[in-house]
Amino acid sequence: MSFAPLVREYRGDTLDLTHFGYIVIVDENSKVLYSVGDPDDIVFYRSASKPIQALPVIARVLDAKYGISEE
Repeated sequence: MSFAPLVREYRGDTLDLTHFGYIVIVDENSKVLYSVGDPDDIVFYRSASKPIQALPVIARVLDAKYGISEE
């Protein structure tokens, strides 16, 4: 895997954490416009997909139908 450091956090002058990952920006034809890390690596979408997975529920007003609230 060729992920890259995206964010470095410091405590004073001491490096405390480094967050690694990928960033890829594509156009409407999937042409890579910008990338950090290897844009051809295969990664799993996982937790970041939760807001997108909720869209059909909201679009179909199923939250109201089944009494789903923010709580």
